[in-house]
Amino acid sequence: LPVTSKPVAQSQVESGEVLLNKDPQSDDAEAAVTIPTGTFGAGVQANLVLTNADEDPSGTAFSSIITIKANGQQPGKPIQICFTVASNYSNEETTTNDDGCKKKSKKTCLGYKNDINDKEWKCQDNNLSEQKSSNSSSKFLCGTTDHLTSFALILAPSTDSGGCDSSKSTEDNIIFWLSLSFILLCLCLSVTFILLTLRVNLLLRLVYGKEGFGHLKFRERINEL
Repeated sequence: LPVTSKPVAQSQVESGEVLLNKDPQSDDAEAAVTIPTGTFGAGVQANLVLTNADEDPSGTAFSSIITIKANGQQPGKPIQICFTVASNYSNEETTTNDDGCKKKSKKTCLGYKNDINDKEWKCQDNNLSEQKSSNSSSKFLCGTTDHLTSFALILAPSTDSGGCDSSKSTEDNIIFWLSLSFILLCLCLSVTFILLTLRVNLLLRLVYGKEGFGHLKFRERINEL
């Protein structure tokens, strides 16, 4: 696909990768849009405009805002939208709750709203990928869209993408059940010992009789002294 040689603040293209930057003197891109060949009808061009995040009345966007229109048409193929981030930025974070359960989640998503003056942003793509531009030193977070409107990076909703690593919780559960089993075993052995003692005493009482059993127990106590 054709690539713009220098970032621009706005562009009209039918297909290709467009590098965007509001500063015409800069060689680094703030954002990039890739439109596959055949995304729109023949001769239809997409109009791309890059604006500042401070033009967002909601204050939700923390990247520049890209507005894409194409004479009322919607794309027939997914369009990739990328925003530049710091080279050491990671979009994944891991948190640990009180039970030691680790959860992985995404910090940001590709957000959209239907009108630049709307206050509500929604996530279009939660699974952003990290990429390098083919004609820029910038590091990008990229997502895709199947419709045209205004886009920006926004905070992702508090949902878990990686599930929960419950290895510590599983270990705690094993220790709990082993401890409980040991306690139950001790109780069972104690009850068994008591029952056996009672059965032995009952058998001795039957064999020696009440008086003989009393003499037997008396001798046992004497021997213990």
